[in-house]
Amino acid sequence: MWRRAYRIAVVLLAIGFAVTAQAEFGSDLYALQQEWAAARYQLKDSDQQKRLRALIVDADVLVQKNSDSADAYLWAAIVRGSLAESVNGLSALGIAKEARANLEKSLALDPTAEEAYAYAVLGMLYAKVPGWPIAFGDNKKARELLQKGLALSPNGMNINYFNAKFFAEKKDYRQALNYAERAAQAQPPYPPEQSLAVQNRQREIRELIDELHKKLN
Repeated sequence: MWRRAYRIAVVLLAIGFAVTAQAEFGSDLYALQQEWAAARYQLKDSDQQKRLRALIVDADVLVQKNSDSADAYLWAAIVRGSLAESVNGLSALGIAKEARANLEKSLALDPTAEEAYAYAVLGMLYAKVPGWPIAFGDNKKARELLQKGLALSPNGMNINYFNAKFFAEKKDYRQALNYAERAAQAQPPYPPEQSLAVQNRQREIRELIDELHKKLN
């Protein structure tokens, strides 16, 4: 009898540790997302770069502690992608390559994480960085990745938004508007009132729709 009770106690203790660890990860991830959104949308130039570099350290700690989490690798990549965009130039290429590695790891763990968000970010990386021989940029690859994400999450907010951005940059404004409107109608991955990232992404979607209507009229 005592052996059975002992086994039950061990199982309950393990469950307790797992629940605590998951709660801690969720709290740390939420803090990273909020800090990233504040840096991305509220800071500029050197202040933004300094904050994003600090957040990369935080993101890497999150990855080390949760190496089986697609979300951890995804957000480590998102922070790096924002820094690469902020610094521009050749110095951004190494950061972009690190972001790509994180995204590939995220996709290997779970391609559906956050409604295929990793496909969206990776697709835009391929669309924005220079092509060979300077870097890995490839518009065909970018479109393939964005469409793969869309196949996995046809109603996802971020994957539709990034498809809209891709087609807008290619001056296919009608196709871009189609995806932007789908992004606007999508259920966000987090409640907007609790997420600076969602609030700002929804604003970007509205602004893109307005811009596309002007292009088409």
